[in-house]
Amino acid sequence: MLKTITLENYEKVLSTKSTMLLYFWSESCGASRILTPVIHRLHMEYDDKLLVATINIDKELELSKLFQIKSTPAVYILNNGKLIGKAIGVKPGAFYRKMLKKVNE
Repeated sequence: MLKTITLENYEKVLSTKSTMLLYFWSESCGASRILTPVIHRLHMEYDDKLLVATINIDKELELSKLFQIKSTPAVYILNNGKLIGKAIGVKPGAFYRKMLKKVNE
């Protein structure tokens, strides 16, 4: 199961792994519904290598402001707490794999 990040746990969660994929989504966003299965597959593939976590911006408005989310779906890749890549909108799984591969090079 994917980790869900909330305002209450985000500092603890973000400090647990050096590389993470954060998936910002909205229940009312059709594109988020399309991308969610892709994110779940990435989670299954990379579970032992990085943290894949979701943030529902409808419920976590403060986090969406903190990360300056203006559109969903949005995927942020962080390494040691620093933003190293982001993508807005629906992309294929290969796009995210390529982003993650750059982290490990």
